Amino acid sequence: MDFKTKSGKFLSIDLEKWTITSQRTCKIIREEDDDYIIENKTKQTAKISKSIISDNRIDIIDSHVEFSEAIYNYYFLKESRVEAEKRMNDIFEQNIELIFSNKELVLSKAEYYLLRPRYLTSGGAYIGGFSYSLGALIDSFTSGEHFFFEELSGFKKMYLIKIVGSPLSGAYSATFWADEERKIVSLGSGNGISFPMPFTEVLKEFRGMVSGVANCIDFEDQVIEQLVKEMNELN
Repeated sequence: MDFKTKSGKFLSIDLEKWTITSQRTCKIIREEDDDYIIENKTKQTAKISKSIISDNRIDIIDSHVEFSEAIYNYYFLKESRVEAEKRMNDIFEQNIELIFSNKELVLSKAEYYLLRPRYLTSGGAYIGGFSYSLGALIDSFTSGEHFFFEELSGFKKMYLIKIVGSPLSGAYSATFWADEERKIVSLGSGNGISFPMPFTEVLKEFRGMVSGVANCIDFEDQVIEQLVKEMNELN
């Protein structure tokens, strides 16, 4: 899959490498008491009760089985995606300052660009929220379309990362990347900072700035592990 970033860069991703296969023919690699250990085409394994196979009248042919979509999704998609997302989120939050300190690397590979940590969520009470990819956020830094402050509350080169608040009161809490200090800084309307427009307009503008390609990665934990490793090797 190929796509163009807002700053005009073309990126390509090998979906076969970073997504779970949709092929539902799997191989039985061994038996464990009342279960089979079954492997799919992307080498994921699942422990599935023998009774699931027999009760659903699934034929075993040369140690291979073909599952229905519902069974395959339950054992190989749903759980794997939840676990990968949780692990990715943990790794992101543990390494957030390292990642933003080496933010240019995020724009070097499509799989890094498409990472979507839950940390990157903005929104307002009563109007809902939105999430965005790490790459789309950092791409907005370099594209010239971003809420950027040369100096704010004693910090320099401040890029907005996320913002939440109330459209009724106008109160908000904003999180920034302070590029010169290399740290995450959280400020709010109570700190006396002000945007060039009301909160709801800031939210609308920011959403447009960080919109981008939909997430299509299943192995997000492996992607962020690779990203962090590459960044550590640079430092």
